[in-house]
Amino acid sequence: MNRTKALVDTAILLAAVASVWSLRFRGVEYVGILAMATGILTVLAVLRWRGQTLADIGWRTTFRGKQLRSRTLEVIGVTGLSMLAGGMLAGFVFGMPEQSTAVSQLPENAWLFLLDVTILTWVFIAFGEELVFRGMLLARLEVLFGLHGRANVVVVSLAQGILFGAGHASQGATGMVMTATTGTALAAYFMTRGRRTLVPLVLSHGIIDTTVLTASWLSRTFGT
Repeated sequence: MNRTKALVDTAILLAAVASVWSLRFRGVEYVGILAMATGILTVLAVLRWRGQTLADIGWRTTFRGKQLRSRTLEVIGVTGLSMLAGGMLAGFVFGMPEQSTAVSQLPENAWLFLLDVTILTWVFIAFGEELVFRGMLLARLEVLFGLHGRANVVVVSLAQGILFGAGHASQGATGMVMTATTGTALAAYFMTRGRRTLVPLVLSHGIIDTTVLTASWLSRTFGT
């Protein structure tokens, strides 16, 4: 793939996701889910257009059994440490992050909550965000920058991380820095120790979000 095609694919993907995300300014709820659903469909459409498959952007795994569990735990650790580092730095400068809409919009009904933390969280957030950012976007940025070795890992990870952080602007400056730091760390892991497979990233993303949302829902429902 040449740079022109990579640029077109990147522009299409970002425009599609951003156009839906911008609906939050019109008071539309759950735009994060809608934006990721749009992102997934856009990725599938672009891959079909280019004659590629999901495996070409990382939806495959060379890990099995214990190794997959080990890598997933590693990614959970990378996520936690990067969020802590980014949060401490940004919190010192900008203050506390704003509450995520995923937490603030949690349904009170138990069955709706179960739907939220299963299908919505795992498909549209865990799978969707990893597919869009660490999958398609990262692959196209590599072609655009045309770097190799360590420079490729550093520059592409940072660029992808910045775009990932921008997609969480609803969490304020601190939230954006935290997610940008996390996105950068995850991209670097994916390109190196992660062997360019999205599966451990999706699993860790789903586990972390499910745990956070469940704890928030239980606190809100049964807390005093």
